[in-house]
Amino acid sequence: MKLAMKIAGAALAMLVSAEALAAQDLFALWDGGGTYKGTGKFREQTGRSGKYEITSEFSEKDAGGKRVVALKTTSKLDGRTQTWTVYFADEKNGFFNVLDSSNMKVIGEGFCFESQCQISVSSVTTKLLETFTFHGPTLTVLGIRNIGGQRSVWHEIMLKQ
Repeated sequence: MKLAMKIAGAALAMLVSAEALAAQDLFALWDGGGTYKGTGKFREQTGRSGKYEITSEFSEKDAGGKRVVALKTTSKLDGRTQTWTVYFADEKNGFFNVLDSSNMKVIGEGFCFESQCQISVSSVTTKLLETFTFHGPTLTVLGIRNIGGQRSVWHEIMLKQ
């Protein structure tokens, strides 16, 4: 009987811990900001592929009482540099909205679960799905994008600076 109660107690503790992790929000995972640098690989449906340098910078700001994370990403491929920014607005319990950087309107949604966050963005011509995995100082990103029927995928591995 005592063994059964110990097992039940251990199982309950594990369940509570798993539930706390499941409700992890993006602000806890992204640790209030930071810069990650590394490399990425891409492959397009056309067969084109390659490697590139990538930098992702996370910062937190307040936007009218809402907690917002800004993600500024810079990639370097074949001597060409591209930079873009997207915002994530906290919606509680690990869920958030993806905001357009030009007008702060909702263009997608996301969630965090344990050590991963995923975003989904959709418009008339573009669909994007991206997963961020945080493991110690390492950030791994896996994504797919479909623009007008042309798909591309990527995988990035970065270290916190």
